[in-house]
Amino acid sequence: MRKIDLYQYDVITEEIVKMDKIIHMDEMSTDDFINFVKSFVTIDGRNVEISEKIDGMNFSFGLDEKDTFYSKTKTSKPVTDPSVYGDFSFLQGIKDYHNVLKSNSRILKTVKDMVAGFDKKDKPFTIQIFGELLPSSQTNIVKYDKGKIGNGAIVLFDVKVDGSSILNKSYSKKVFNSLATQLNDKGGWKVYEKPLLKSDNFVFDVYHLITLEELYRKYFDILQSRKRADKPTKDKAKRVIQSLMDSIKRQFMKNMIQNRQSVLGNVEPEGLILRDFSNNLLVKLVDKDAFTQENQAGSQYIKDAMIAVRKANTDIKNDIFGNADIMKNFAKVIEKAVDWAFTQKQSNPSFKVQSLDDVLKVAYNDMVDEKRIKYTAPQALSKTIGYLKDLRKQIDNSYKDLEKGKDEIPESKYIISKEKMESYLTSVDSTISELQGLPKSDGIKVYLTIMAFVFGPAKIRELKSQFNLTESLVRKKLGTIIIK
Repeated sequence: MRKIDLYQYDVITEEIVKMDKIIHMDEMSTDDFINFVKSFVTIDGRNVEISEKIDGMNFSFGLDEKDTFYSKTKTSKPVTDPSVYGDFSFLQGIKDYHNVLKSNSRILKTVKDMVAGFDKKDKPFTIQIFGELLPSSQTNIVKYDKGKIGNGAIVLFDVKVDGSSILNKSYSKKVFNSLATQLNDKGGWKVYEKPLLKSDNFVFDVYHLITLEELYRKYFDILQSRKRADKPTKDKAKRVIQSLMDSIKRQFMKNMIQNRQSVLGNVEPEGLILRDFSNNLLVKLVDKDAFTQENQAGSQYIKDAMIAVRKANTDIKNDIFGNADIMKNFAKVIEKAVDWAFTQKQSNPSFKVQSLDDVLKVAYNDMVDEKRIKYTAPQALSKTIGYLKDLRKQIDNSYKDLEKGKDEIPESKYIISKEKMESYLTSVDSTISELQGLPKSDGIKVYLTIMAFVFGPAKIRELKSQFNLTESLVRKKLGTIIIK
């Protein structure tokens, strides 16, 4: 086995940067939300860019000051040797495209020389190209046209020189066009420029904005208050304000995304990215709360149970995990966990993920960083057990209804529904038992156990498979499953 010299990263300077922070529209504070919507209403004639959000893997590549080729994931250090990416299947597409780009690095040098000419640079500098990588037609959730993706594709969305974006420079389009034209079909990979949409296609009246602004102004002092006497009024104001914001967001979704077609196939875009160059504000417009429609065969009884399970999961995600995006997009859990493991391996070549808890902690830490965790572990435990007990009661009622009406449905459907409900009940009971048996001192374990329930057995198996983890059916006295 060839040893990788991790000190090779010393050649890559601090000008190699992470992608810009993009905020979800529905994660904005009320003040920022109002300012954003007002500025969008007056978008005509302003320097604003609207592009389709592509559902791929964040990936960047380029040349450092010495023209050394590198690539990187969203959070990793720059990589010059693709074997450093390891054997993670989720990173195979990145490894493959790294090799394609490295063998065509002369093209990047040509583009870098073009930038040097435009900017009249006479000193060494770095160039970094950002894109969404699509190793297949369905990398995450959205299923694109296979013909447009082929053996793999990348959509370019930003270029930075010494860490600064060139998007607002006059020569930006020439650089993007040169990259897309020269790299297209190299190694069988398709290259697309960022799919831009004209801002005048999105002129529409935003209802309730004036009401939202007036209400926010009227109750501003109450909303900032910590007095107990103000709490009822404060809670009511927050509910009404949130309702108005949700209504406005739905208007944006309807007018900007719904009934539109992705540039990569006959499918609705995952979302849009809105960039305001006047303040470099980047806003992501995605329907985070949309559920995938399930075409599930079975009786009304099992459907009722499934609705109860989905509602309990949604309640737990919203309450216990603060409506965190990572709990709604499982592909992001894998992406961040793989990226974390890869980053650890860069620092320590012998590093190996030891347990499922190690993986779940990545998602937990992400929510801590995003300030989504608001309860103490005992509070989260108590609230979750309450949700699960309510869920158990609803499933048990559906189970009893199934038994009463079993003669009215085909036997095969009855058996399937019965087994499914029993599986739900077993899962809920075992999770309640496990939560009740956890040591109160192990706060993080409470959250990890709740996360495992919300993800469900299929996704947990997927995580274990991704990191080659095997489950030992050994239980401690208090009932905690040990993952080895």
